[in-house]
Amino acid sequence: MSFFGDARFDGEYYGSLMGGLEASEVMLSWIRENTYDFRMESEFYRKDDIKTLRKLQAMNHMTLGDGLASLITDGTHFTPKYVDEGLPFLSALNIKKGYIDFEAGCQHITQEQHNILCRRVRPREGDILMRKIGTGERLACVVPKLEHEFSIFVSIALIRANINPYYLSAFINSRYGQMQLLRFNKGINQPDLHLEDIRRLIVPLFSDEFYGRIEDITRRAMTARAASESSYALAQSILNDAIHFTPSPHSDSNTATVSFSQVFSSGRMDAEYFMPKYDDMLAQLKDCPTINDSCSIHGANFIPQKGTQYSYIELANVGTSGNITGSTIADGSELPTRARRIVHAGQVIISSIEGSMQSCALITPEYDGALCSTGFYVIDSDMYNPETLLLLFKSPAVQSLMKRGCSGTILSAISESELRKIPLPYIDTQTQQTISGHVKNSFNLRKESERLISLAVKSIETAIEYGENFRAVINEDIFTTK
Repeated sequence: MSFFGDARFDGEYYGSLMGGLEASEVMLSWIRENTYDFRMESEFYRKDDIKTLRKLQAMNHMTLGDGLASLITDGTHFTPKYVDEGLPFLSALNIKKGYIDFEAGCQHITQEQHNILCRRVRPREGDILMRKIGTGERLACVVPKLEHEFSIFVSIALIRANINPYYLSAFINSRYGQMQLLRFNKGINQPDLHLEDIRRLIVPLFSDEFYGRIEDITRRAMTARAASESSYALAQSILNDAIHFTPSPHSDSNTATVSFSQVFSSGRMDAEYFMPKYDDMLAQLKDCPTINDSCSIHGANFIPQKGTQYSYIELANVGTSGNITGSTIADGSELPTRARRIVHAGQVIISSIEGSMQSCALITPEYDGALCSTGFYVIDSDMYNPETLLLLFKSPAVQSLMKRGCSGTILSAISESELRKIPLPYIDTQTQQTISGHVKNSFNLRKESERLISLAVKSIETAIEYGENFRAVINEDIFTTK
């Protein structure tokens, strides 16, 4: 015992030694009581996680499997045949923090397939959907009242709660819910959350009044998001009316006859490039300015500096409505080599990769000076305001012409020279101002929705830490970040 000097090796001294280590002391009896599968890996017993679990267990609580949910299941375990039009078939990508995104790579199936899949589970209003498979957070949302049905894939868990679903969904999205669920993950390449683990989720219990406050905040968030989507759809409709693009009867033809000189001058020999539908579009846009004439493409490389923090926008950070959903904050030395484009407020970024060309986004003031991948083109214009430019690049006609300009086999993309050739429809100033107003309103409403979702989550976290009657929980203004 000379190693310890003259100090008395008691519980206090032992605790001081352990306090500086990332090590947990867990009783075998506690492992048997809290893990049905007797997990022994060290990551499962991280010190902060064990401390949080014990905090939740000390509160008035229940697990989902104790009766807080009447149904815990997941979607179909086989992949159905997809169709261009039909009922939505959702995967984990469609589940966001507090809402369902029906545009994020959503597939569709026939009514007949939907009826078969619904024999396993039929989602309904008030159910909770949660990401179950894949990397990242186990995000959850409540199914709103919808005009159409949908089916879900195995990557989504469905929870039919016996407690207020808005409270339970917000708790799952909180750090207390995420810590438990991520801790239960199994697998490496494609982490999976088993249904029996979801049933073990510890949920703290509060008053019905508190649940009601969380529900009210969440419903306001859902209303704001619905209004945001409506405003954005209205802007798209106004743009489509202004373009006046009318396909000719020959646009659907799969054959075309072209001269050798046309092939030679274009530098292309692939049949898709000469499809009649593209000739039809170009004929109707022949008097319109090209991207080269109406826009500026900012392609200069920016070298991030070591010791400086940057906000980095990746393809995964681009939302379906032209918004940026987040970014990675990292030191310049830690950024990938493709992080070489600097962006500024009012510019539009456009993916150059064929399979993701709908990933266009407007750079808002909070991302001024951020970096984006070299897989994006950074564009602005003196002829079009930023909001109109965004919608033009997301319009079906311009998207088709961009797809036409793509080349390559392994990773097909559009070159800058091909992009510059594409004509953009002329939009009068008044129409542009109207479009701009609706898009800005859409962005503001979406931001308000996100603020309210964060407020609901933060209120639960604060209630767990200080009690549901703590001033910060009952005073919304404290969490307001406008």
